[in-house]
Amino acid sequence: MLNANTYVTAQKGIGGTIRNQYEDFYVEEIPEIIPEGEGPNVYVWIEKLGRT
Repeated sequence: MLNANTYVTAQKGIGGTIRNQYEDFYVEEIPEIIPEGEGPNVYVWIEKLGRT
């Protein structure tokens, strides 16, 4: 989990949490160039849950 012990305010906070479930953190990497045509490369879509 994220180690967020630095506060912007003098108060300690309300005790909230972040990223409690895998679905709370989502990343989609968008390629600069959409592959098209033919060539030596392979375009793969990978979805992971609970993995690094």
